[in-house]
Amino acid sequence: MSMVTGREPVKGFLARIRDGEMESVMDFQFNPTETTRGRTAEYNFTSGPGSPIPTASFKAIQGDTFSITLLFDAVETYEEAKLGTTAQKAFIESFTSPDFDDFSDDLGQFTPPPQARYGMGEESWDVLILSHNFRDVRWNLSGHPTRTWCELQMRTMFVDVASLRARFDFLASLRDLAAVQ
Repeated sequence: MSMVTGREPVKGFLARIRDGEMESVMDFQFNPTETTRGRTAEYNFTSGPGSPIPTASFKAIQGDTFSITLLFDAVETYEEAKLGTTAQKAFIESFTSPDFDDFSDDLGQFTPPPQARYGMGEESWDVLILSHNFRDVRWNLSGHPTRTWCELQMRTMFVDVASLRARFDFLASLRDLAAVQ
């Protein structure tokens, strides 16, 4: 669900969500230069008896998908340079691993995935991190990466029909605002 965050719209961010609240936040050091967003809708196609043209009816909507590339550069302070981009990478990796505190059984089979909130500008979306890829391009003398590119694939979560409706109402308000200007 998209929402206005109340945060300064200077930097993007990724936050861990627990019980609906932002638990830990990683502000982007550099905003992504490009964001790709898409959505898929599913339809049923049926033909009536004797009708040569099938009619379409709405079946389901998938959440929005996002792709972004982030740059982590750990050379601003001595402490950052010493540890490299290890902390940023660990934060991202925590979204694609089960949270061991939430295991309902020994296998974690029914454990819900960690939830995140992705924000850019004045909007934010509750998302699942589907995948991440790191490309380390510079290291310090200790062998820690100090410059890392991170590609993220995310998908929005609609927890109920109300959250889906809220997203559509928000988009309609933006459309109406654009029509006025």
